[in-house]
Amino acid sequence: MGYRKIAKLKEGEGRTYEVRLNLGDNYVMPPKFIKYWRFAVDERGAYWTRLINERNRVDVAQKITRWFQENKCRARATHRKSVFHSLPETSYECLEIKDDYNEVVYCPQMRPSDPNNLYLTPDKLQEIIDLSKGLLMKNPSNEKRGSFIRTKKHKYKSNKERYTKVADTQYLYKHNRSGKYFARVCVRSQISEGGYQKLIKADRLPNGKMIKTYWESKKGKKVQSGLMRFFPLKSHNQQKAAAEAKALSQKLKNESN
Repeated sequence: MGYRKIAKLKEGEGRTYEVRLNLGDNYVMPPKFIKYWRFAVDERGAYWTRLINERNRVDVAQKITRWFQENKCRARATHRKSVFHSLPETSYECLEIKDDYNEVVYCPQMRPSDPNNLYLTPDKLQEIIDLSKGLLMKNPSNEKRGSFIRTKKHKYKSNKERYTKVADTQYLYKHNRSGKYFARVCVRSQISEGGYQKLIKADRLPNGKMIKTYWESKKGKKVQSGLMRFFPLKSHNQQKAAAEAKALSQKLKNESN
């Protein structure tokens, strides 16, 4: 998080936010140099908590991120035993800010890394995930910043809203905002192992033409997922753009073989 200067509050300004630092199994009281924090325990384990007065949730998120990182650095620099030695490396794993003022509101475009959306409590996180209807999920790791991440369904829906398939063409799409043409082509084929498809029987006309076929098939195990990607095209004419998209698809297919 890039730090910005937070203006001092005037008397009577600001809101009061409750912050929580989850300690897990570390039943440790705050040391004397850690001011304003108090120790507590609930069904989720031990934690420290305090109240912070700021203008908004973003300012609180910045303040406690800096506080956590400073104490982490202090713990690394000294040999003195500290609870910060046993806490996770990133603040996203153990800090929470209560959203008593409903500042975190779900929308399809909300970003996990937005400072306003950081440090969600479990109930608020679940509320956001439920409202997303499959577009968001809990962050399974801390390689990415934030309490939640976007799912593949979110990416598919975003592409669907961004591009429109051009009728009677194979690879051609049009960008809904700019009006430019794009080619949607396969850059990595799906690979399956162990599957097969076998013709068992065919109904034919007297002239030998097949009118109905019967197949036996088994779905194989997918060992590589396919990947489709959008490429911008130079052509502004629909007919030329369709030909360009087809040529691009063939070129990528030849390169992958």
